[in-house]
Amino acid sequence: MKRRKLKMTKSRKERLKQIGKWALLLGLSYEAFIQLVYRKQHRRDVFNLALQKQAATSKKLVVVGNPDGDPISRLLGKDFDCADICISVSGCPSCTEQRTGPVLESLKALQSGKYVVFVNTGQLESAPDMEAMLTELQRVSGGDLFIAHKEPFSFSALIAKRLVLTAPPKTPYTQWKNLPWTAGSHKTERLGALRRVS
Repeated sequence: MKRRKLKMTKSRKERLKQIGKWALLLGLSYEAFIQLVYRKQHRRDVFNLALQKQAATSKKLVVVGNPDGDPISRLLGKDFDCADICISVSGCPSCTEQRTGPVLESLKALQSGKYVVFVNTGQLESAPDMEAMLTELQRVSGGDLFIAHKEPFSFSALIAKRLVLTAPPKTPYTQWKNLPWTAGSHKTERLGALRRVS
């Protein structure tokens, strides 16, 4: 009886180990697809919409985030270019005109409504002050704002301060949720136009 129980326990452990391995493999495959295919295509699509708006309005195009800033872009190629001005905390070494340092300060130095603005993946998710950054982005863009945010359904989106649930051009407002390890409230918030809608 004891031997049979021991055999069943061993076979159950082996089965659970196999299930765990398959679950891990599926999880890694899913995340690889999100980062290498879905996110890259989404970033290209949003940047192309920003280019179309620039052509229609004749405004300068500002990109927030280094086009070569992540290892995947360096390995598989850029999804967007430097445009007229590139703003990044660590700079945009391959770009002609760049603003280095805190993004919020660089945005404050730009004129209101004079630019089409494209925001790269991860910029809003890690911004120190989300509302202040969104207010500046909308002021500078005059509403011509294009945000390529991380997908809230990806594992890599959890390595940030917040999840961006929706943003322009998909919706005229930006909605986000602070993650549990972010200081402050953990509710979902929404900002549209230049005021908080909540």
